[in-house]
Amino acid sequence: MSKGGKSDQEEGEENMAAWLLGLNTLKIQPFKLPPLGPHDVRVGMKAVGICGSDVHFFKALRLADYVVKEPMVIGHECAGIIEETGSEVKDLVPGDRVALEPGIGCWRCDLCKEGRYNLCPDMKFFGLPPFHGSLARQIVHPAYLCFKLPDNVSLEEGALCEPLSVAVHACRRGNISPETNVLVMGAGPIGLVTLLAARAFGAPRIVTVDVDGNRLSVAKELGADGVVKVSTNMQDIPKEVETICNVMGAKVDVSFDCAGLSKTMSTALSVTRAGGKVCLVGLGHNEMTVPLTPAAAREVDVIGVFRYKNTWPLCIELLRSGKIDVKPLITHRFGFSQKEIEEAFETSAGGGNAIKIMFNLKSKRMGKGGKSHQEGEENMAAWLVGLNTLKIQPFKLPPLGPHDVRVRMKAVGICGSDVHFLKTLRLADFVVKEPMVIGHECAGIIEEIGSEVKNLVPGDRVALEPGIGCWRCDLCKEGRYNICPDMKFFATPPVHGSLARQVVHPADLCFKLPDNLSLEEGAMCEPLSVAVHACRRANIGPETNVLVMGAGPIGLVTLLAARAFGAPRIVLVDVDDYRLSVANNLGADGVVKVSTNMQDIPEEVERICEVMGAVGVHVTFDCAGFNKTMSTALSATRAGGRVCLVGLGHNEMTVPLTPAAAREVDIIGIFRYKNTWPLCIELLRSGKIDVKPLITHRFGFSQKEVEEAFETSARGGDAIKVMFNLKSKRMGKGGKSHQEGEENMAAWLVGLNTLKIQPFKLPPLGPHDVRVRMKAVGICGSDVHFLKTLRLADFVVKEPMVIGHECAGIIEEIGSEVKNLVPGDRVALEPGISCWRCDLCKEGRYNICPDMKFFAIPPVHGSLARQVVHPADLCFKLPDNLSLEEGAMCEPLSVAVHACRRANIGPETNVLVMGAGPIGLVTLLAARAFGAPRIVVVDVDDYRLSVANNLGADGVVKVSTNMQDIPEEVERICEVMGAVGVHVTFDCAGFNKTMSTALSATRAGGKVCLVGLGHNEMTVPLTPAAAREVDIIGIFRYKNTWPLCIELLRSGKIDVKPLITHRFGFSQKEVEEAFETSAHGGDAIKVMFNL
Repeated sequence: MSKGGKSDQEEGEENMAAWLLGLNTLKIQPFKLPPLGPHDVRVGMKAVGICGSDVHFFKALRLADYVVKEPMVIGHECAGIIEETGSEVKDLVPGDRVALEPGIGCWRCDLCKEGRYNLCPDMKFFGLPPFHGSLARQIVHPAYLCFKLPDNVSLEEGALCEPLSVAVHACRRGNISPETNVLVMGAGPIGLVTLLAARAFGAPRIVTVDVDGNRLSVAKELGADGVVKVSTNMQDIPKEVETICNVMGAKVDVSFDCAGLSKTMSTALSVTRAGGKVCLVGLGHNEMTVPLTPAAAREVDVIGVFRYKNTWPLCIELLRSGKIDVKPLITHRFGFSQKEIEEAFETSAGGGNAIKIMFNLKSKRMGKGGKSHQEGEENMAAWLVGLNTLKIQPFKLPPLGPHDVRVRMKAVGICGSDVHFLKTLRLADFVVKEPMVIGHECAGIIEEIGSEVKNLVPGDRVALEPGIGCWRCDLCKEGRYNICPDMKFFATPPVHGSLARQVVHPADLCFKLPDNLSLEEGAMCEPLSVAVHACRRANIGPETNVLVMGAGPIGLVTLLAARAFGAPRIVLVDVDDYRLSVANNLGADGVVKVSTNMQDIPEEVERICEVMGAVGVHVTFDCAGFNKTMSTALSATRAGGRVCLVGLGHNEMTVPLTPAAAREVDIIGIFRYKNTWPLCIELLRSGKIDVKPLITHRFGFSQKEVEEAFETSARGGDAIKVMFNLKSKRMGKGGKSHQEGEENMAAWLVGLNTLKIQPFKLPPLGPHDVRVRMKAVGICGSDVHFLKTLRLADFVVKEPMVIGHECAGIIEEIGSEVKNLVPGDRVALEPGISCWRCDLCKEGRYNICPDMKFFAIPPVHGSLARQVVHPADLCFKLPDNLSLEEGAMCEPLSVAVHACRRANIGPETNVLVMGAGPIGLVTLLAARAFGAPRIVVVDVDDYRLSVANNLGADGVVKVSTNMQDIPEEVERICEVMGAVGVHVTFDCAGFNKTMSTALSATRAGGKVCLVGLGHNEMTVPLTPAAAREVDIIGIFRYKNTWPLCIELLRSGKIDVKPLITHRFGFSQKEVEEAFETSAHGGDAIKVMFNL
């Protein structure tokens, strides 16, 4: 198939698999294979092992947060034989015997790009709902996750690479070596492979602990230096720790807890030496009671181990070499009949002498996969067709894949490598053998997006990272995708570049530009990325004096980046006066003009040192890469310093390496960049770096201008960065927008205690936006705070701002791509728009997105207006039985719902609420809806406590504002709550007194959720609370709460109407009166505007 296209799947023959249909119910039934993609293989399964997680799903239909809701094929430990390969698969052929890594990372999130794909939040893992597993005759899987087995390794051993990978990953995380004594807690399958792996990693002494004598005898046979049988009783830990130490005969450097229970973890923390590590491998209990504080006092680190990453090659080598033998672990074998799979799972669940149970399957051959086709429209590009010859010719776009975008190029810069290819048709080992589109420094506007693209829309302005890693090789998996041997990089032959009207590129390599950045600056992210990567590699900081060899484009952006990274003194060296003058203008602390003669180096080094000053050069960036520049760099850098080779000029150099090595001057290689665009964009957005002065020449996109631009760049002189500005013709389907532009009135906060109703111009209606006529807007305490002080925490009102964020209204107009709403729909609005690009957003914690655009949090305007424009996906349709006022109340209610989720409120959770303001009262309502059996509310105000009583509080306690009254008040709270005590306290005020009371009143092992963010700093009794393991949980706004809030209101489980005590219209007088009413307090709970 072609990359990125859709396929019609040919019908395959019937394929049978073991389906988990219900509790304790497995059935062999047909399993239809997905289409064979170009990078996929079809594998005939031969060996599939049973894991403890399979048994857990079989017996409980759940594991941790994973619940089997639909029938699912089970299994993930597997190996088989290649039946068919996709069109792009190069390293496997039918008949190859392979072990399969079962998890497919998304390769788009930051964790995948950092090489930590085992933590990918969108991992598709065999046999983990909702994804089907591998206990089937045949499966389709990516080729890069299928590892060829040597002739001397059986398919059963191949299947055992999966549990062995857990152990290998754990040993890597624990840094096991010949100097590391190891303790293994648990002698189940994972504990036993951990024993084998630790020995292979060189551990000199290994002791295994378990409650089962049979498993300990297996550990002994596998080579454990000692075994210790223990009980399940916590009180036996001190005696057992002493026994373990005696058997070890030395200090325990690293413990692997392969059970994950309170007892095993407590034992591990107690027995491990000061400065050692405890690796939590077995994830048995979600919550543990363990002696963390004593362990922390001894600096015993707790290391989490989750699955594995990039382990199959090492596992296979350890098996091939005989360093590990897993065959003794296989205690039972079964075929693939209905009767045998049932017997196999019952055997595994029964425990006894069963260690690893293996299925042996015989597979049937199946049919060929599908094809795809996509027509691209004509698109013009600058082709390098021969030596010194560029031609603007048609360039057919590849198909738009589901994760791709089509970008209309607007700014493309010329790089030195582009000139090199033009003048010589080669660069290093890369040779232009066929005509190639040139260019790789680029930015443009999204024209079209693939079906799975979520974070970009047509019209977005983006900078493009030009290199596509394979995400299959070891280097990509380690997060070093910049040195991927199969990198597809714009205009590095045979890959086409970006000097074209349009290109197709992966969406995750297109980075949205802020409004204050131009597309030219976006294109400059590419050379700037080289400099940022170099500064990262060199650890540039406020104590690092920097020398830059070469004042070309890369040298100059390196100067800018080093300054942004905090370098206190930067000196530039070049042969050209003009470029040195540019360096001076960009802020170099000194410049040195040099010659091209090698014999001048000693004198020039002396001058460089004089200009730099007494401390000397800590880091030199050689941005030219010639014999002379590198020799100068090595000589000028101080002992113990670093020279970073950034410019790759000469393949071979004659340089004084030995004298540099004698001074321990390290040479650091720099190749391109990795994960730099977000930082580059932020440095440009914030003004810490300004690349605009580097753009010295601009050209259009005609044949004549392309030729002239490249000659200008090649000639040098006063040319630093040459930029193409492209005007494009629209191609296929993109997005449209429309804005009426009618006058719209809003309540503006224009100064201290000053609100004015003034015109508010609406932004354009985007394709995914809606225009909403506001009908109900509530006043929040934060609105009052801004009115009275012009600030809240770190947010300061510096410019006039529209106020308000609790709101609901009626849809007036929808964008072209909005499908689920129509004009006339009544909606409640979630007020915060997150970036959906940061790690927190990608982890689903968008409520703490650092780039959140939230109604009426400066500088973002709010919603107390006649009309607002808002994303459709943040507008939630209200049922007929809910009023718009109730819709507006979803915002404060969302805070309470999020708090109850974070605290895991349920029918066994007694709740204390500190504060009976609006948030405290909705927290009371939410906690009751979540099932809390007993709720007590505390406040200083009688009226608010009476409201709490009316809303169903089981008890109320009036308190003072005096700290010295806390002990007596805690006693009263406990009396009112009852004998069981307070499981969870919600501090909805956030003051010293409320938090101190909460920590004191909450029972041991309970939680205090900080909901009200009153004081930035608090003096509270943390240590006594920690000694009772009272956890403090932070609550900030909410995430994905509106659907639940609406349902709770619709069903009548929560009634917020009694909270609305005052209503006002939308005139100047009423706005002022409403805010004064809210600020005054008294009998006002929630003040609402009806517009």
